[in-house]
Amino acid sequence: MHKENARVYLRPLTMSDANEAYVSWLNDPQVTFFLDTHHTTLDELKRYVEEKTNKEDCRFLGVFETKSDALVGTAKFEPIDWQTGVAEFGFMIGDKRVWGHGIGVEAVHAALS
Repeated sequence: MHKENARVYLRPLTMSDANEAYVSWLNDPQVTFFLDTHHTTLDELKRYVEEKTNKEDCRFLGVFETKSDALVGTAKFEPIDWQTGVAEFGFMIGDKRVWGHGIGVEAVHAALS
């Protein structure tokens, strides 16, 4: 959903979003410092995106820069307990060119609103 003047928007990830730029984030120790993933290949990433996309208890979203439509990160709710409305939430801003500009804060607000 696009909000007027928002610098980012979220939408479900698709297989076409699993690209070399995304893989490069997952192979960058600065980006993955707080993640379980520290190295991956494009094929592994595609399998992961497909797996998460097909799970009922998961919502895997891309964080996109509004002005360029470029993928800059991800947000994930998993597992989701649909009966209680409770889920674990995590996010990553992988595109380091947008670090330090409040994009992560905007992404979290967008995901939780």
